[in-house]
This record gives sequence, structure tokens and C-alpha cells, in this order.
Amino acid sequence: MTRSIGSDPSIARTLLEGARMGKSKQPGGDAKGLADDFRKKLLDRRVELESQLSTSKVGETAPSKITEALQNLNQEVKKVDDLTESFLMGEKDFHEVAVQIRQSDLALKYAFAVRNKLVDAYREVMRMSV
Repeated sequence: MTRSIGSDPSIARTLLEGARMGKSKQPGGDAKGLADDFRKKLLDRRVELESQLSTSKVGETAPSKITEALQNLNQEVKKVDDLTESFLMGEKDFHEVAVQIRQSDLALKYAFAVRNKLVDAYREVMRMSV
């Protein structure tokens, strides 16, 4: 039960106490106090988790990861160009060039699939009514 709630075992204990009280049919005053206590612990946990979440970290990592992925893709394409030139000059083996072309092709297809998913997600968000 604590996995779905978080790492705070006191919230799980409060839930279990509330379930036991509900089964034993204790007066409503105790259940209301328990519910208020549980609500307070949930709000405290939410504030704690929100304070740990830093939007600046998210903003820094997302563009850098995309830029890094695009740079890697660009390196794959340049590598194919270089290998093709080397093959035409007789310096590289055909099989090595064919493997690199296939690898670059797969990287491009993957990049296009990711781009298409991002465009679809953007369109879906834009269709939502506020």
C-alpha cells in the first residue's frame, strides 16, 4: 500500500486506521477527525513533493536531451557520408558501408517516428477544450 501512496508510511497507517474504524463503526466524530488528519498528511506530502520538483531542472534537461539526440543523428549521417566517400576511393569494405547505411537509416526512421508522435501529441493538446 505504501508504494502507491509514496514513501511516507504514516499515510498508509492512517489509511489502515481509518479502514479499521469504518469496520468497527465507531462514532462519526473520530472518523471525521481521522479523515481531517489524513487530509492534512496528504496535503503536507503534496507540498513536500512539489517543493522537491524543480521546474528549472526540467527546463534544462529536456532541450539538452533533444539537442544531444539531434547531434547524434547528425553524426550518424555524416559517418555514412564519410564511409561512402571512403568506399568510392577503395579504402573501405562494402559490407562495412552497408551496415553503417542501414544503421543510419534506422536512426532516421526512429527520429521521424518520435517527431510524428510529438506532432500528434501537440495536435491532441490543441484540440482539447479549456
